[in-house]
Amino acid sequence: MSSVFITRSEGIVYDLDELGYKVKKFDFPSTNYSYSMQQEGTFGNKIVNTSAGELTLTLTLKVVATDNYDFELKRFELNRIFSSYDYFWISSVRFPYLQWKVKASPFTMEQVDNAPYTDVSISLVCDEGFAESVGTTADDDFTFSAGKWGLANYLPNGEGLKYIFVNQNKFKVYNASVIPLRADERPVDIIFNGNVKNKLTIKNNTTNQSVSYNRSLSKDKTLTIHGLVPIEDNQQMYYASDHGFIDFTVGWNELEVVGASDFTIKFRTKFYY
Repeated sequence: MSSVFITRSEGIVYDLDELGYKVKKFDFPSTNYSYSMQQEGTFGNKIVNTSAGELTLTLTLKVVATDNYDFELKRFELNRIFSSYDYFWISSVRFPYLQWKVKASPFTMEQVDNAPYTDVSISLVCDEGFAESVGTTADDDFTFSAGKWGLANYLPNGEGLKYIFVNQNKFKVYNASVIPLRADERPVDIIFNGNVKNKLTIKNNTTNQSVSYNRSLSKDKTLTIHGLVPIEDNQQMYYASDHGFIDFTVGWNELEVVGASDFTIKFRTKFYY
């Protein structure tokens, strides 16, 4: 099988195949949906709530050492690569545009009959329940040729996707995820620079939601709305908002900016699959 990559939070990337850990199998399950039921009448139930739980990915490696001493070194190296004090990300060369944020369950690299080779199976827990895009909508080059986006991202064909808008009061933003991006779970960062006399309002007319910021702004100020919290120049300003929020449904979202002039607004997020 093609190689698998482990990316640590400090930026180190391990190519398992290049390091001598041959990938025999890398399997990931479908989304782990669960359902809450409500009895309806005598002969049936109705699903009243749907949620997604954690995923367990399975990675099987063929480890071949030169001798018993090298075998022990590989045992320690593998433990270091999959150290799960912090989260790390796993991706495959087959679909390099997606990655899973995971931690490893305990595993044993068992040596059989003193042989310097073995197979090892590693279970990886993704508590977020979804793969995520490697790229974000804030990337300077939001194109397939940039190497961060591909077919697995399900971007609409032939559409010039934009996530930065200048002096446009009405526009649309595309959510390529398989789930809504909710302000209280996977918030889209809204970054605004512009002139506001009294009040700025940002609306998502698709979801019929809005958020208002009740302060004047000048173009040299940066307002970031992170989920439920407005932040002006790195200072939380929750009291200055109407406590509204904006979710982004799957697919196209029609947005509107009210009360601003000479402005730029940006939307920064990953997508989830």
